[in-house]
Amino acid sequence: MPLSRNSVCRAIAIFWLYCAFAILPKLVHAGARDDIQAFFSNTEFHWEVDLGLMLNHRRDVIDTNDQSNADIAVNLWLSGGAYYGRFFLESAPVLSRPLTFGYTLKQTEHKQINLITGSFFDEISPLDQTSGNRLDGILIRQSSTEGGVEINHQSNDTFYNFRLMHDLRSRHGGTILSAQVSQQYFTATTLIQPAFGIALIDSSATNYYYGVEQSEVREDRVLYEAGAAWIASASVYLERPLNKSWSMVTRLSYSHSSSGITNSPLVNQDGSYNIHFGMMWVF
Repeated sequence: MPLSRNSVCRAIAIFWLYCAFAILPKLVHAGARDDIQAFFSNTEFHWEVDLGLMLNHRRDVIDTNDQSNADIAVNLWLSGGAYYGRFFLESAPVLSRPLTFGYTLKQTEHKQINLITGSFFDEISPLDQTSGNRLDGILIRQSSTEGGVEINHQSNDTFYNFRLMHDLRSRHGGTILSAQVSQQYFTATTLIQPAFGIALIDSSATNYYYGVEQSEVREDRVLYEAGAAWIASASVYLERPLNKSWSMVTRLSYSHSSSGITNSPLVNQDGSYNIHFGMMWVF
């Protein structure tokens, strides 16, 4: 039986309150060993991984799900990476950054410049539909691999990330410029990390993913050429240690897209959100 969205939010809130007032561990997570600190390690080889099992509920701008259902999935959460000399392979779901392979060009105590590759867009396909026929008859928009340069800067518990990426596989042929800032706050029992970001996407990329070609036109789907667009995002990550190895985590994120994306006949809402809630094991 599908759960309502309000029931999910209520359950998360009750669980957090229970842990805060009944368990009361007096720990501050090794968190201070988090995704931010990993950027500034100088060891020859090391790896740092947190592994979690999460309940996930999401809505995208192209939403083909039944809005009356919670559509809760169970996802694996992998945070951290492996580092060898100047090379690294890293995943940072806390900050909405996917798996990234990179090479460090320059590193100081507070700043790092990397060459990186990763994937910014997910595939869009009629096979993604769980209900309705919004995507029937469209060509598959394949995910690509973007490469470029990033600059990381850390000031106390504030972390800045800037990326300039271009399509390396000539699928969308576009360029993406992004910026993000996040801040860590520690209480006696909880790590709180809000983040804010914006991505500027050129017309080649937006038109590939959100445009409508002549062959895809139908009565309720007109020809559409997407222009350049931006996506603004905000998120908050909460981590509550239960002991030295286990933590309870929640991550809430919301993003808002500009008209270059939302005017597309493929898109049915201007915002998307993602809710993660579960347990994480710290290696």
